[in-house]
Amino acid sequence: AVWKLEVACGLRDGCLPDSNRTLHMARLAVASHLAIPFQEVQVGISFTESSSRRLLDITNIYFKATANTRRMKQAHGERLLDMLIADVEFARDLLDVDIRRIEILGAIPTGQQRIMEMNELNDPYSPAYQELRPIPKEKSSDKIFGIFTPGLLFGISGGLVVFASILGILFCFWRRKKARQAPEARAQERAQQNKNSIEENGKEAEEADVQIF
Repeated sequence: AVWKLEVACGLRDGCLPDSNRTLHMARLAVASHLAIPFQEVQVGISFTESSSRRLLDITNIYFKATANTRRMKQAHGERLLDMLIADVEFARDLLDVDIRRIEILGAIPTGQQRIMEMNELNDPYSPAYQELRPIPKEKSSDKIFGIFTPGLLFGISGGLVVFASILGILFCFWRRKKARQAPEARAQERAQQNKNSIEENGKEAEEADVQIF
């Protein structure tokens, strides 16, 4: 999207005393409007240098904003970009210059002497954002709780599985052994009960004989 801006100023730098800051802030504004990272936005300003030194010289500058993103369809992105600068007040805040009139165009007219563009490759503020990114951990730091590596945990897990399997097998053998011994134990118990019963009956018979005599 391209906008023609009528600007009142007497500077020869497109009325942008700090063009780097202005273009960077414009990148952030476009990215916020499209809801995309500002790294995917490119902005530019074109103008013809004026030979006049009057403080309120009216000149035309052309502001262009584009986005290289896969986060939305091209037609939808173009419609959103066309709605970026809705009025003069927003344009003034966006570029921090005294803008008198705005007009949206399809392209920048030819013959502009100065063109200032900014993208991720030449934005002087980009390194500051790189420093704010989380530092990736080193391979040696791929430890859990600072002690165990994934490989060591995998080995410990495998050992626990083997140990549990062995315990399960031993438990099964123990249950089978107990099952085989159960009938023998019951038979011995019945035999002992019969023996005790016979002994008790014998004692009672002896006591009865003694009473008779």
